[in-house]
Amino acid sequence: MNATFARTILRLGTANVVLLLAQSGTILALGALSDSTGLGIFFLGQTVAQLVAAFATSRLDCAFPAAATRRELVALLLLASASIAVFLLPSLGAIVFLGDHGLFGLQALTALAVASAVALIAIAAFQQLGRYWAIRQNQLSRIEHATYSRAGLLLILRLGVIAAIVAKQVHGRSLGAALLLVEIASYLPAIWTLLPQASLAELRDAMNLDLLGEALRRNWVFPVLEMPSTAIGSAILSGPIFLVTQFFGLTATASFGLAYRAMAVPIGQLALAVADVMQARHSEWLLLGRFNEMKRMFYRSSALFAVVGFLGCLAAYLLSRMLPFIPLGGKLGAAAQLVVVLSPWIALNVVVNANSRLIPLLKRIDLKLIYDALSGVFLLAAWLAERAMHFGLSGFVAVMAAGQSLAYVAYWLIIRYALVSASKRSKTATTESGAILFESVREPLK
Repeated sequence: MNATFARTILRLGTANVVLLLAQSGTILALGALSDSTGLGIFFLGQTVAQLVAAFATSRLDCAFPAAATRRELVALLLLASASIAVFLLPSLGAIVFLGDHGLFGLQALTALAVASAVALIAIAAFQQLGRYWAIRQNQLSRIEHATYSRAGLLLILRLGVIAAIVAKQVHGRSLGAALLLVEIASYLPAIWTLLPQASLAELRDAMNLDLLGEALRRNWVFPVLEMPSTAIGSAILSGPIFLVTQFFGLTATASFGLAYRAMAVPIGQLALAVADVMQARHSEWLLLGRFNEMKRMFYRSSALFAVVGFLGCLAAYLLSRMLPFIPLGGKLGAAAQLVVVLSPWIALNVVVNANSRLIPLLKRIDLKLIYDALSGVFLLAAWLAERAMHFGLSGFVAVMAAGQSLAYVAYWLIIRYALVSASKRSKTATTESGAILFESVREPLK
């Protein structure tokens, strides 16, 4: 890693640590002060939104970094934006349908909470779209600024909700809806910062059926393979919240949500933020055919994040021992114990997610389906085991964490295989025919 690249990782990593502290610190305070029903509704609504937002763009935003021309990039922007709009109505219908049938606790969501969840789908998806645009333009400083702005506003708004809780002005279902509205508001400055910079003339020029069709033809792998794969992966990531709610109710959702959404998922998001930086570098090296550098970064970053993950597991254990002796910490004790159970899964999440963007970059989405299948089978096995043996909350979480940890180990091996096989194909093509497997874009996109 050169000095400039290391500084970029450090700056973006610092921004995401600040966001992580704002998210986790305020949600832990909410866990200590608020009632379980309101917190459970928030985690449930947030999980629904994040589930759909992950694939609402049909994953066409993933094609931004590999777009060959500016016109293709703008065409992909239009297609991804249209996809978000298309997904909103079916998402609303699915939430109402599942709630009417008493599934996954969704009947507990108020009309305002449902509307907020649907709005959060659109806002989170547009924010992710803006991140990929910034990566394609090599404008990672915009991602950094957006992250800081979201962290600051989220902290201010959640502190306002905490003050309202202390003053006994908000509780129960109204608390859940209020927290969802805060989540929506916190995204708005980030979306403005990351707003794709395309002129009206470019947008009009891209509204051409031939151009849109050509963009889809060149990038068919993303909506056809990457989107279903992401949908499955998102369902697996969200599944634990839904299953805990189904088996143990909203009170358990609050405890598990504190462990999973407030601690595990933000750490995974930190790894993905590092992946933003690494994807920009991997994209450059891929276009130049410099696979040795890509492999070297893959192995070094995996080793580094394995150490970080181990230290995180140790910190989680020590925190679980300290909480009972901290004022109001006893209320968080159950969540802390669940974090310890989840910690191996969290550590492997960091190692794998830091390099997970190599799969779409190398266009080997077919290999990721193997991981998706394994992860889904392990989650299904945990569900069936709980129905048969009734482990209780801690036992069920331990079974889920063990299965998903094994799936992540398999995923790391899959990413390694994709990178090594791409390197071999490149060498073979160059040696035998003089062909270049990946051609660089001669002119940078502005």
